[in-house]
Amino acid sequence: MARAGERNATGLAKSSVVALSIGHGGMAIVINLISVLLVFFYLPPASASLPQLVTGATFLGVLNAIVLIAAAGRFADAVTDPLIAYWSDRSTHPKGRRIPFMAVGAVPAALATLLMFLPPVGRESGWNIVWLLVVEFVLYLALTAYATPAFTIVADLGATPEERLDLATWTTVAWGVGIIFGAMTPALASLFDSLGLAPIKAWQVAVATECCIAAVAMMVPVFTIDEMANARSSPLPGSGPTNRDALAG
Repeated sequence: MARAGERNATGLAKSSVVALSIGHGGMAIVINLISVLLVFFYLPPASASLPQLVTGATFLGVLNAIVLIAAAGRFADAVTDPLIAYWSDRSTHPKGRRIPFMAVGAVPAALATLLMFLPPVGRESGWNIVWLLVVEFVLYLALTAYATPAFTIVADLGATPEERLDLATWTTVAWGVGIIFGAMTPALASLFDSLGLAPIKAWQVAVATECCIAAVAMMVPVFTIDEMANARSSPLPGSGPTNRDALAG
């Protein structure tokens, strides 16, 4: 079995595969919290011990406030995604084209996720909707800054189809593990509830725990992957030298 830092049979350091996979697992935790648990937190079922934080009124029969807020976030993501991709592809940062963006996006994405679960009003209020819209924009901007380069660097690090397959396989496995970690949030909330915290505080502490894990995981590739030494990517027309080209120069 290859040790950390030791290159595998195809030439790609196994430590780079592991590090990038851990980062993808952190992304999965954040996305799972937002896509699965946010509706439950703000519009809990009657059996839950949580207060309703936004209106439950529906629009066009099926669209409630949380669904519309999520749609607004996806619209923002559709705008920021190509922008981040454009800037990343043309970056001439001395540490590479992808890792610097990931470094900027990791912690803000995890922090914004936590803030989504910290509404300013502890009961149903329009201010909570305003809060979600503002924080969601920050979240998707930060998450896109991390996610777009994190997916693109798979092709940059993999010099051969075998290397790219290895990276894709293990990042997918890590994504599944991240989803499992995110799905543990209700169990964590129950644990903190049993320790005497109020139900809403128990959920917030559970989410904070998950966000801390996600932030640490997302920063692992930032601190451990030397993109300039390992990425196999060519500069785009109109951009400066990058990665191995810069080293060769």
